[in-house]
Amino acid sequence: MGKKDEAAVTEGESTAVATSGDKAGPQIARTLAGWEPTPRVITQEEEELLDSVTVSPMAPVYLRALIATGNSIVACSAIGIDPSTPRKWKRRDAQFAAILADIHEEVVERWNAVAEYRALHGFEERIYDKHGNLAGRKIKQDPSFLRAMLGAQDPEHWGARSERDSKITIVIMDVDE
Repeated sequence: MGKKDEAAVTEGESTAVATSGDKAGPQIARTLAGWEPTPRVITQEEEELLDSVTVSPMAPVYLRALIATGNSIVACSAIGIDPSTPRKWKRRDAQFAAILADIHEEVVERWNAVAEYRALHGFEERIYDKHGNLAGRKIKQDPSFLRAMLGAQDPEHWGARSERDSKITIVIMDVDE
């Protein structure tokens, strides 16, 4: 597996292209671009802020790709940089680190909104033929989305079993005969 996966960020979805050593056919990457009902638009003020980042000429490009995809690995792949590069920029430049933290916080909120929407309305599943071509779509309901959402809101009742197991206290008493 000498080659890395290539990715293209397109309007509506991001498709990771399979390369040597991978299974044949397109694989849909987990990005916000394919899951959000409307794509995130970068305002003029945000554009100016991103353009002010000077740690590297590729840093503003990466930040725009991260905003679009919500996935750092896909953003790196889409612009042709190593996934460790943003971590290096973060250590070297305080402005980049601050902007990245804000974008990360927003991305988490957007993923949570997508999960909540999918929990309540289901999600579109793409069906591919044996050649990797899109053959159809169907709405799929997945109760695990709803359970995850409820677990985040009320972990005592809906959280993971380990979070809600009752605790047993054993009291050892020293009894004289």
